[in-house]
Amino acid sequence: EGPDQCYEIKQNKVWWTKLQSEFRSARVTDEELCAAMRDLLENYGYWADPHTSVAFAAAQKLNYLDQNGKNNDNDDNGKGTHVAIMATAAACKFQLPVETALGNEKWEEYERHYFPSRGKKLNEMTEKSPILYSADTSKTLEENQAVWEARTRQLIEGLLGSYK
Repeated sequence: EGPDQCYEIKQNKVWWTKLQSEFRSARVTDEELCAAMRDLLENYGYWADPHTSVAFAAAQKLNYLDQNGKNNDNDDNGKGTHVAIMATAAACKFQLPVETALGNEKWEEYERHYFPSRGKKLNEMTEKSPILYSADTSKTLEENQAVWEARTRQLIEGLLGSYK
């Protein structure tokens, strides 16, 4: 098993035919992901995360977008399908892929000028060691869970207080 391993969805023929008529998919290579990330920055000024870049590259590959990244009025379906790509992550969480696609200088530019302020605050905080919860053998599972929940809530409240 690995990233090149393909999986086949096996369902009844009617369901499978309907699925294929409604949805299309494309495989995007690392090189295509990087090219899409560069394209999004160069043509739209958008610092994309890897997930959004994959969606953009797949839309281009499926001919939903023309060479300029605009909705293609003559896609492979002949329907002039319009595409909306919802970015659900931020580039700030993916330094290595962004650096790989855009280069170290661009990442440094991103950090200086475009990195979200809340992310900067998190980066400036001292990292805390993981907290391990051990069960007290004299207590029930429910009692232990109540203690762990109370400790976790205190931790979260403390973090939120220092984050404001």
